[in-house]
Amino acid sequence: MRNFLKLVVAISMLCLALVLLVAPEALGQAAFGTIIGAVTDPSGAGVPNAKITVADKEKGVSVSATSNDSGYYTVSNLVPGDYEATIGAKGFKNVVRENLPVIVGSSTTVNVSLEVGSVEESITVDTTPPLIETDRAAVSTNLSSKQVESLPIIDRNFTELELLLPGAAKMPWQHGQTENPQGGIQINTNGQLFSGTNFMIDGMDNTDPVLGIITINPPIDSVQGFNATTSNFDAEFSQAGGVVIQVETKSGTNQLHGSAFEFYRNNIFQARDPFTQPTSVPSTHWNQFGASLGGPILKNKLFFFANTEGTFVRSNSTLFAWIPTPQLLRTPFAL
Repeated sequence: MRNFLKLVVAISMLCLALVLLVAPEALGQAAFGTIIGAVTDPSGAGVPNAKITVADKEKGVSVSATSNDSGYYTVSNLVPGDYEATIGAKGFKNVVRENLPVIVGSSTTVNVSLEVGSVEESITVDTTPPLIETDRAAVSTNLSSKQVESLPIIDRNFTELELLLPGAAKMPWQHGQTENPQGGIQINTNGQLFSGTNFMIDGMDNTDPVLGIITINPPIDSVQGFNATTSNFDAEFSQAGGVVIQVETKSGTNQLHGSAFEFYRNNIFQARDPFTQPTSVPSTHWNQFGASLGGPILKNKLFFFANTEGTFVRSNSTLFAWIPTPQLLRTPFAL
């Protein structure tokens, strides 16, 4: 019995070790982003063994890579956010590229041409590179955290962002609140039913296996990055038919930060429909409010982020209908 328990413990530890070792590679682009590019000299030739250091200043985390014999490099498994890259090689000036957006499931291309000089010298470039993916044939739409927060979204419903995609159309009917408490809307993409949409959040499947709708509808203030791929998916998304929606939620940083909001609507600012509201607009009070907070637990190592949101709706309704008179009811209808 004792030997059996030892065997079970050994197998469990082996499985845990395999998960920890394999998980980062298995996740691929489902939860991370990538920075790729080429390092060249003034003549356009590739610079081998150039050192590329990518840093997330808000978290104090950095990752290094080296260019290959042709000058190409890849820095993968990056948590979505804004990064700074420092590229340098012996006999050349360092180049610092700031404000590099990394979005879940996508690649940011940073090509650098080094100038001859001392490694103590550096050139800082503060421009955002165009989000053009050169390492894959997928057709996708990327939105950063600032774009997601700035876009006018009805009821702050995250799934409304899918309507920004080409070939997207809202279904004429929607699932009821009892079976869709998250309030996600159903959208057909590229002629495929809404059930062909594959939702993912933080690298995990986020699709209801029965109804085909989103399981966790993330609050807008909690979204770090949004990627929607409408064609030529990677092999890991073979279960998708119309579109793959990838979302990465926010994490804390070394600085305490947060937000608070409230949106309010009532009948005072609502226009009256003369056909269905002949006298007045029904009383309506709509409050949507929330807050978020993120910060460090252990500087440069461990962070926290929390978000809450609520909606209160109090409204009346009126019905304006035509009622047939007794004389009209007695009138025979022509066939």
